[in-house]
Parts: sequence; structure tokens; C-alpha cells
Amino acid sequence: MRTLFGAMTEIVMVLDRDGYYKKIVGTNTNLFFLPPSTLLGKKLDEVFDKSRALEFIQYIHHSLDTHQKCDFEYSLTINGKTLWFSASVSPVTADTVIWVARDITDRKQMEEALRNNEARYRSIFEDSPISLWEEDFSQIKLYVDQLKQTGIVDFHAYFEEKPEELKRVTSMIKVVDVNEAALRLVHANSKQELYANFDHIVGDGSRAGIIQQIEMIAAGKNEFDLEGLNDTLDGESLKVNIHWTVRAGFQDSLAKAATLFEELFHPFLQLEARV
Repeated sequence: MRTLFGAMTEIVMVLDRDGYYKKIVGTNTNLFFLPPSTLLGKKLDEVFDKSRALEFIQYIHHSLDTHQKCDFEYSLTINGKTLWFSASVSPVTADTVIWVARDITDRKQMEEALRNNEARYRSIFEDSPISLWEEDFSQIKLYVDQLKQTGIVDFHAYFEEKPEELKRVTSMIKVVDVNEAALRLVHANSKQELYANFDHIVGDGSRAGIIQQIEMIAAGKNEFDLEGLNDTLDGESLKVNIHWTVRAGFQDSLAKAATLFEELFHPFLQLEARV
């Protein structure tokens, strides 16, 4: 039993209503604010500053008064390092609780790293001079899978025969976010205006490009390039290079896809526009 307790990575303690340490289980001293032997018989406010001790006492009182487990997280600076704990306090008797705290420092550090990476991603996304779109293709993925189950393999022929069905499929694309460069590209004054008029941007001229995208998705592609035609909100035609890629972790659902649009300037296209 001592070997088991010595290997524990959790703090297990019994405290009373007044915050006195009554029992301590485990010998992993790296997780204690002070050595366990010095904590027994002390009150929380003799170990921690007044505000932290009051916070912990409130958790104990809540558990005792409601006769329920109380879950919370807290951090402590131990040996110069900030450690995070996920804790639960549960009633044992009318005046004592068992306090179980698990070290979650690694998880917290990972969450912080993800937040920092997301912040960097958002900064790059918003400030990029290239038109960037974050889109949700999950409904199209489900639709394509259903068609494949019915034996459809020639998607170009299928949509040529059913042009209205292609419009319905296009409406399944959900635009989650765009950057400022995307607004400038399609002459939108705001993201809300772009979202509300997405069907004007992917009009009849986009048919071939949409079908190509569906064919790529049906083939299991998570990244591809193609050329297509889109429209601005004031009716100008745009010939664009489209780079489409699925973000890591969403390859099965396609719920997060990043689309990069670069306008292509073709002299013949410009002449046709002038004529």
C-alpha cells in the first residue's frame, strides 16, 4: 500500500470545515506547496495568503453545505514553477472533506501553446495580402458520400443533367471567416455583406470550378489547385487561382478548409471585358 501511495501523481488530503489539514496521502512532495509533514495540523491561512486560503475554504464550505462534490482548478508556484491542478472536494463527514488534486500542468501548457498558435494564425490570416477564406465543407462531404453510395461516379455528367442540384450543393458551402483581402477582392464592404451574398460570388460562371472541387473531394483529395471564375458583388468577373486545403484534424469531416484565391490577370479577359 505504501508503494502504491508513493507512486501516486495526485494529492489526496482530508481537511475540516475550518481548513485544518487532518490527513495527507501520498509522498510525491513535488506536488505540495510545503512538505506534507509540516502541513498536518496547520490551517490553510497559515500556508497560503489570505485570498487564496479564503478561496479554498469557500470550496470546502460549499461541498459540506450542499453535500456534493465541488470541482475546480487552481495554480500554485512550487519551487519556482507554476503548477496547475484539477481538484475535487467531497464530503466525508459532516465537518470534513477529502481533497483530491491532479497535476494538469502539461495540459495547461499545451492549451496555452494552442492559444498562442491560434493567435499567430489569426494575425497572419487577417493581415495577409492574399484573399483567404475559412470554409466548412462538411455538408458537401456528406452529400458526396451519399452520391457515391448510390453508384454516382461521373459527377460532371450528373450535374450537367441536374444544374439545379449543383446550385443546392453550392449553397451547402458555409463561409466561416474571410480576411480583409477577400473583402477587397469581391468588393464587399463587410464580412456580413459577403456572407449574405455568397451566392452572387459563386454564380453561373463558377459552375465548372465547383464541379471540379466536388470531383476532388469525391476522390479523397485534401489539397488541390484549380482555376475558376467568380464574380464581385458589383458584377465584375474574376478569374482566380484557387488553392484549397483541409486543416489538420478535419480530413474526415472537411469542417475546416482554408481556401486561397489569387486573381489572375489575363490580357484577353481584360479585352473581353472592355468589349
